[in-house]
Amino acid sequence: MIRLLAVLVLAGASVNAQTITQNFGSGANSFSMEFVTIGSPGNNPDGNSFGKVDYSYKIGKYEVSQNQIDKATANGLFGMQIPASSYGANQPAAFLSWFQAAAFVNWLNSSSGFQAAYNLNWSGSTYSMSLWNASEAWQRGGQNLFRHKDAHYFLPNENEWYKAAFFNPAQGNYSLYPTKSDFMPLPVALGNSEGTAVYSPDPSINQFLSPPPTDQAGGESFFGTMGQGGSMVERLETAFDANNDNPLENRSARGGSFFQGADLLQSSSREQHTPESQYWSLGFRVAGIPEPSSLSLLLAGGAVLVAGRRRKVEGK
Repeated sequence: MIRLLAVLVLAGASVNAQTITQNFGSGANSFSMEFVTIGSPGNNPDGNSFGKVDYSYKIGKYEVSQNQIDKATANGLFGMQIPASSYGANQPAAFLSWFQAAAFVNWLNSSSGFQAAYNLNWSGSTYSMSLWNASEAWQRGGQNLFRHKDAHYFLPNENEWYKAAFFNPAQGNYSLYPTKSDFMPLPVALGNSEGTAVYSPDPSINQFLSPPPTDQAGGESFFGTMGQGGSMVERLETAFDANNDNPLENRSARGGSFFQGADLLQSSSREQHTPESQYWSLGFRVAGIPEPSSLSLLLAGGAVLVAGRRRKVEGK
């Protein structure tokens, strides 16, 4: 019985880290994105009030790469002009404004037959954004006038990003770093060993001159994401004041970068940037609605865990 219970618990726990690969584009310009499913809906927030999400969702296992931006552009995405040379194809996309990141997300939706997440306007040279009205806006977890209620893909809001980075679904608590630990990760230039991250041990020297490939951005979080600490500071959907009621207000960003110190990787660290800004250290990842099959597995896994715990209590 104990052995069977252990197998069932492991099966339920593995649901949280399920990876889903989704394809976009066509022909020579097709590309894939890997997502991990974030379960444990209705979790408690961390002590700083961040991290509570009342629904299941998915988030990119990796940061969006320059190659993915280039291939989306070849498939019809426009407005991705950047003010400087980009990194390599498999490195994170940089020098993109918040509006350009939102345009990429909108293209993921429209090219897949879904509703655009953001009410963007294209002037012929730049993007701007209008708010959705209350009847159109996302309402789960509170009203969000930036995001459409029917969007399938979107930029992660601050709580979605924070939960994916720091929450431990097995224990119901949070780690200090997005590498499953309260201990400072080992700094590396690239790699995916557990307990490592791509950041500078001495920012005054700036040892690492560019970010790593997106799949070599350090150890994973509890849910299986990579690079949420180090690599690139990641743009978030959420306004820094959390109100999402002004398209021009500063947006939150988190995670630290390849040339910054370990303190900026911590759960207590936040940044803010204007939506028009384009920097060499700012990247992003994509979040979305989980696939129906993933949601079924999450519910089944949760039922297994609850049943196992009940049997354990009854048979103690």
